[in-house]
Amino acid sequence: MTKFRWFYISTFCICTVISSPFHLVWGTTIKPPTYWGFINKTGKFVIAPDFVAADSFSEQLAAVRTSQGYGFVDTAGKLVIKPSFSFAGDFTEKRAMVSTSDGKFGFINTKGQFTVKPTFEYVKPYREGLAGITQNGKQGFMDLEGNVVITPRYERLDFFSEGLALISPEKKYGFIDKDGKEIIPPIFDEASDFTEGLACIKVDSSYGFINKSGTIIVKPQFIDAKPFSEGLAAVQKGNNFGFIDKTGRVVVPAKYKNASSFSEGLASVGLTDGTRGYIDKTGNLIIKPRRLIYAMDFHNGLAAICQKDDKPQKHEWMSTNRWGYIDHTGRITIPPQFIDAGDFSQDLAPVALDGDMFMKYMKTRKPTPPAPRR
Repeated sequence: MTKFRWFYISTFCICTVISSPFHLVWGTTIKPPTYWGFINKTGKFVIAPDFVAADSFSEQLAAVRTSQGYGFVDTAGKLVIKPSFSFAGDFTEKRAMVSTSDGKFGFINTKGQFTVKPTFEYVKPYREGLAGITQNGKQGFMDLEGNVVITPRYERLDFFSEGLALISPEKKYGFIDKDGKEIIPPIFDEASDFTEGLACIKVDSSYGFINKSGTIIVKPQFIDAKPFSEGLAAVQKGNNFGFIDKTGRVVVPAKYKNASSFSEGLASVGLTDGTRGYIDKTGNLIIKPRRLIYAMDFHNGLAAICQKDDKPQKHEWMSTNRWGYIDHTGRITIPPQFIDAGDFSQDLAPVALDGDMFMKYMKTRKPTPPAPRR
């Protein structure tokens, strides 16, 4: 799923699954440009696909990329923060992480003014009033004013969630509070952020769950596990996934090839025949299975889906993936037609066109009237 979805892989590296806006040579394959804009829930473009990249809206603004760099648009499509950054993330707590041409990171406010000057090797978005920072290869936290409140000393840390932050001093994982006090010692082989009072942890080769005091609530016994969402967590037993509640009781038996977390009462599951559908919290198939490449979480009442276009493509490098949207009943509200798509937020979603699609769009696009002379 592409839409500026950031995965924090290391102190210095951001891996995105966004389509490249340039003709890049990957071996002998040329990756074509994409054209991003925003559609409403009827599938109509309300912000024209004039960008080389776009993110979902967050706090009334969306990050976009032009040939000049990254900036932000409002829901009317107005560039309210001009594209001038080498990178820009979502707004959280009225601040967005950005980087400048020298590779340094800082934060701006909704007017595009720096609230924290770009002096850090890397930063992470604000959560619960604190943001992760990297200095001299070590990670710590600063507050909304840019004051360092937890001295950088960790190899790795994550966001604050429910008052605690995941830290890793030496290849083991534990949790600290906002004063930097170690609440749960780093004794786990892996761990995730706290959600709904529990955090997923790994001991040896098995996953389980702990509470905020570090007490094991669900014994490590699963091959894989995902954080709790809407009261249930997806877990893997043997080759299949099912769902448990917060006591570890199996609510939905492990019979699916894969499973996502619940969102808006539904979870995407993969069946053994290669199809994907959505179940409710009792395990009933609410949205019948289809041949889908991806079936994403629900946001604003719609979920992005991706299926393969079997029609012959003009060029071998052209994507055969086509993204669209379904509602809670499984009805296709926006037919799969885009080469990429993001989640709906504030009733708008970022979607991408390839060159041929863009040319067709331009033929139907109404010209912008000239500005009146002064």
